[in-house]
Amino acid sequence: MKGLMKPPTQWDRDMVELLSSLASREEPPKLRYHFFANTFPLAYHYAWALIAAEREPEEFIEYSPGFAPPEPAQWGYSTESDASASNRNCIQVSLFRPRWAFVERTLWTHRLASKIGGEESTSLSFSRFLEAIVDFNAYEHVTVYAEIPQLGTYLQGISASMLNAGPKLDIYSGSASDKTGKLLLVPYAQCHQVHSSIRLFIYGGPLSTYLLRKTNRYLALSLDPRDTGKINLELLRTVLILPNELTAAEKENLDKYHQRLYGKLPANPQQCSPFSAVYRAFNEVAWLLQSRASFRDAEEFSRCIVTHQGTEERDSALVQPGMGD
Repeated sequence: MKGLMKPPTQWDRDMVELLSSLASREEPPKLRYHFFANTFPLAYHYAWALIAAEREPEEFIEYSPGFAPPEPAQWGYSTESDASASNRNCIQVSLFRPRWAFVERTLWTHRLASKIGGEESTSLSFSRFLEAIVDFNAYEHVTVYAEIPQLGTYLQGISASMLNAGPKLDIYSGSASDKTGKLLLVPYAQCHQVHSSIRLFIYGGPLSTYLLRKTNRYLALSLDPRDTGKINLELLRTVLILPNELTAAEKENLDKYHQRLYGKLPANPQQCSPFSAVYRAFNEVAWLLQSRASFRDAEEFSRCIVTHQGTEERDSALVQPGMGD
């Protein structure tokens, strides 16, 4: 029976236990989950909790592209701004800190990078790179591709001010829509006839981790802390919209869950490391979704969370990219 199955590691079993009360309800609340390093573990552990309660996870877990908030009858992660707009009960989880934007490595981007101090590490400044585009009149058009609208809004606030007197700027996001709310399946709004164009990319943690490994194809542009202060943080604060009729004990368990998720991981050489099963499950979903987001090991997965998640009082240290393709 499924109820006899156990999660792979002791860390997983401890996390699942914190969700067991929700999964054991007569009608478990439906979780809407998003495919990012800091949001995927909850879906993974909730699935195991549902299996332990002899329920079918597919009936109570729904995948959501982008970062669309949960429906009224669902629970799951959201931005603080979306949670406030819907007047939902929530707990604050973390503050997403975009670390890098990326540009394709070409002869011209190599020259620009060389003019502003080299390109061999993530110390290459995004701000200085944009300034170099303007100073050297390098491109007529800049296109930014963002994984989710919040990141597009974030980068637009930085780029627009720096490119005010320079090339034209277009921002596209994975969930961009026109004024009617319909998804733009093709970027037909791009109508500038230009001779030279450059593409910039800004993604969440998993795809950023992937691109950091592709050092022979992409330059990582470090986002200056002075620039990150220009964005409305409500767009980047991650909250958990709580299930309906939540008990005090269940809320306490959800708090404990996220403290363990972001806290210092236990070191026990006799046990499998935390995230050793989660990162494999994440990679399998990535392959199903035909996504390039993937991780080499559990350490890289946990490092991705630490690197891109913080609080307004504490900003995590940057992680240097791995070498090779």
